[in-house]
Amino acid sequence: VLEEKSLQETESKSQLTVILKEKETALQQIKELERTLEDIKDECTHLRDEYANAQEACTNISDEYKANLATISQRLNELTTEKTQVTDQLTQANQENAELQTQLERISHELAVTKEMYEQAQLKAKGGLVNGTAFEEESKKENDLNSIPTSNEVEDAVCMEIDNVLDD
Repeated sequence: VLEEKSLQETESKSQLTVILKEKETALQQIKELERTLEDIKDECTHLRDEYANAQEACTNISDEYKANLATISQRLNELTTEKTQVTDQLTQANQENAELQTQLERISHELAVTKEMYEQAQLKAKGGLVNGTAFEEESKKENDLNSIPTSNEVEDAVCMEIDNVLDD
């Protein structure tokens, strides 16, 4: 009986030793898990902080982008308006140029006709031939000379015509 008891005691001690070793191993694993958990918590906190910083940076970049986009859109609208105005002014200037060109051609033609009439009057005054015919009547010569404008009168008329065109 004693032997059995001793054997049982030895067996119990050995089981108790195994249990204690398992307990010690389990406690070590728990401590390691707790350290790992603490490290993971620290890492999680760090990642949350980085995420918050990234979100803030993203928000700042987005706000800056929106502000830049608004500025660019406004400037684009201004440039478009300016381009339209310049195009309109150019079109108007081209139209005015065409009108002035037409009037210049008309005035040049009138000047040429007036010059021709003046030259004819000069020839009449000198007793020359105009269009192949001689002038015989002195009174007719004087009447014709009085009706033909002088070069100063022609110049004044041309200047007035140009002024009228520019005023229109």
